[in-house]
Amino acid sequence: MSIYDNPLYFDIAFQYRDIGKECDFIESIMELYSKSDNTNILDINCGTGRHLNEMIQRGYEVDGFDESPEMIKFIEKNYNLTRTESNLWTDKLSSFSTEKEYGMLINMLTSFNYISTNKDVINHLESAAKALEHGGLYLMELNHPRDLLGDKTSAPNKWLETRDNIEVEVDWDYKNAPLDFIEQIYTVNGTLTVNTNGNSEVLVTKEKIRIFLFQEIKALIELSGWFELIGSYGAFYLDQKLDNTSNSWRMILILRKQ
Repeated sequence: MSIYDNPLYFDIAFQYRDIGKECDFIESIMELYSKSDNTNILDINCGTGRHLNEMIQRGYEVDGFDESPEMIKFIEKNYNLTRTESNLWTDKLSSFSTEKEYGMLINMLTSFNYISTNKDVINHLESAAKALEHGGLYLMELNHPRDLLGDKTSAPNKWLETRDNIEVEVDWDYKNAPLDFIEQIYTVNGTLTVNTNGNSEVLVTKEKIRIFLFQEIKALIELSGWFELIGSYGAFYLDQKLDNTSNSWRMILILRKQ
């Protein structure tokens, strides 16, 4: 079974993320950079919906899509969205569509690194631009290049999380994954070992993870013709710019539609 077919285990595995702090950052970015009055948000590859739900609780109108139908079913089951106009659907990351216009797009948990070709990157950015009003923002969280190319990683590749009687051990070890130097693709066998009341289950998924360098993604953004890159951060703090220090553990890019 794939990790993404088991959203509960996925949700437990990534519960260490400080969603409140990350959503504080999203709000700060909107206030600082947006030139649109539209505050509606689209959560791209929304996963189990933790950012989506948090922003709804803060009073925003938030929609979301994911490539996994199981993730969407998990959100519908676990969050009370009946009081909102939240739309949830399945779609492709490389090319998605919506008739609605948003003032903010978010793409968290390094989903952008799953776009493997330059052509798909341009198609994705075109889809994102069509979903945004002029002056609207796109916040994307990518792997810091150091995590895929350096000797030391700044984000954990192995960790353990528990909830109630479920223990989830994650092994996302890039260092043992084969790398295609020409395509800049790691083929990673992500493993979740789930222990429940003494019973063990192992979930393995093979994923192709694209390495994006900062100058490379900057050039692709410029090539798209839709966006300007207006900010780059290394963590979910306004005072942590993208750099080579250990505190800079992600590559968080802020794009604005021209």
